[in-house]
Amino acid sequence: RPVRQLPSSVSSGMFAALLLFVAAAAQGQSPAPAIYWSTNPNLPNETVILAGSGLGGATVSLHSAAGTVKPQEQTAWEQSVKFVLPATACAATAPCTAEVCVPGQPECFQWAVNAPDVWWASGSPGLGAPAGSAVCGEQLRVFGRSLGWTTSSSSS
Repeated sequence: RPVRQLPSSVSSGMFAALLLFVAAAAQGQSPAPAIYWSTNPNLPNETVILAGSGLGGATVSLHSAAGTVKPQEQTAWEQSVKFVLPATACAATAPCTAEVCVPGQPECFQWAVNAPDVWWASGSPGLGAPAGSAVCGEQLRVFGRSLGWTTSSSSS
């Protein structure tokens, strides 16, 4: 029975990643912590999850216009951190910053909580205008997450 081989680009890429990991481990270094996804939007008293890598033992502080708050309920694993968003921090209409500190790392890093995340926008281009643009006075539609939390329409 013949053995299936991966395409050379995949196998060489995997080999390179493995080589880098082994080199970092041999030097006693662990990869830098990283966050690549979070729950969004989050209302007060809801659980926020930050997913990534290298987050074991991390602690979170929340910074906003109202001040700095340390969430009471925090749990950290190697691939994620979860905490309950305090009612006094990060109103749904005002984004804030989560400062994530991982033991053994020289610096803390930041992640935006409830920040607007624009996926794409659509306008009504005028004559001669480039695609994807809009004309002054025309309607512009913006799609994404955490763009607004009002019950009324913003267009009049």
